[in-house]
Amino acid sequence: MKYQDILDIVGLNSHEKQITATVKISSVEDFRALFSGGLTDTQRTNFAKHIPSTAGQENKIYNLDFLEQIVSHVYANTELRSAEAQKFVDEAFPIEIDVLTGENVTISSDMMIGPGARPYLINADTLTIDGGSLTVTSTALTIRANKLVFTKNQKSAETYHIGILGQTGTNGSKGPDGRPYDSPAQAGASASAPTPGICSGASNGDGGLAGSSGAEGGSGQNGKDGLANLPANISIAALDESAEDFVIFTQSGMGGDGGDGGTGGSGQIGGHGGQGCNSGCEGTDGGNGGAGGNGGVGGNGGNGGSGADGNPIVITFPTAGKGKLNVISMDAKPGTGGRKGVGGSGGRGGFAGSGGKHKSGGASGSQGKFGADGKAGPIGQHDGSPGNVTYHFT
Repeated sequence: MKYQDILDIVGLNSHEKQITATVKISSVEDFRALFSGGLTDTQRTNFAKHIPSTAGQENKIYNLDFLEQIVSHVYANTELRSAEAQKFVDEAFPIEIDVLTGENVTISSDMMIGPGARPYLINADTLTIDGGSLTVTSTALTIRANKLVFTKNQKSAETYHIGILGQTGTNGSKGPDGRPYDSPAQAGASASAPTPGICSGASNGDGGLAGSSGAEGGSGQNGKDGLANLPANISIAALDESAEDFVIFTQSGMGGDGGDGGTGGSGQIGGHGGQGCNSGCEGTDGGNGGAGGNGGVGGNGGNGGSGADGNPIVITFPTAGKGKLNVISMDAKPGTGGRKGVGGSGGRGGFAGSGGKHKSGGASGSQGKFGADGKAGPIGQHDGSPGNVTYHFT
């Protein structure tokens, strides 16, 4: 598809300088012409073979089954498999796309598009990489240029010129910590004189009740699976003779990390011992303090999310510059599991009740034990494979 043909579809005039515009595409046929026009039968066949399956996956951003069908419909010319998918397409159009176009388009900064942005189209007679880069994340991309030129400017922070990435899954939230107790366990009753001023026959102070165990820490939330990179179609008709390597990097969405487990709650403080009778010249022993409660068990770490398999990428490039095309593909790693929650500290023992006159005080309650730690969350189930790259050298 030629430079002017694309301008005709998007309704823009030719401009010597680059312009950026958001335009409406009225039909899936026009969208196919813009984003997959010019693909060879071999490219379309290979594309269809490598569209990642979305079976069993969930995503709140878009209907994955419909997405899989629409991608195949646009890039591989397959028929939509269901009336529901056809209805989805009919209702989706017209859609908006972002267009960067001009007779001379220059990328002089590190441009970031996405995640989940409108489909992005670069249409240039001459595309100049002037020390910049373009990174698209979970966003459909098409680049069409009659000629690719590089300057000697090396100011980009990226190690590539074009990055085709998937979105990393959201990290899981940390589990809640075990809730602390507001007050100690019930104190022992203090002894009183049966007869005013006389402790004969009085009981000792009662022991305080043992503290309850601390509340368990909550489990960390699971990390979300990564989102795939969306399809990309890069077509370069000619390469400047002095051009350096043209580096394209692709990696689909990595899995999100699982959330850490919450810390177990502290054990309840033991009840304080009751006071012994203390009246006149007599007294009784004080009660023992209750044992402190054991700390709560720490929460388990959340599971890491899995990496997403990437959507295909098609590249058309001049045969004469084949040795200068450098495509780097990397697996999308799964997320790490959340760290285990630490067990809560044991509660302090209750205070001893004091003894009456000439009598002994009770014993202080023992300190509760630390709660057991939770379990660390497992790593995500699998890596995500990078999108398959199909080449056509002209």
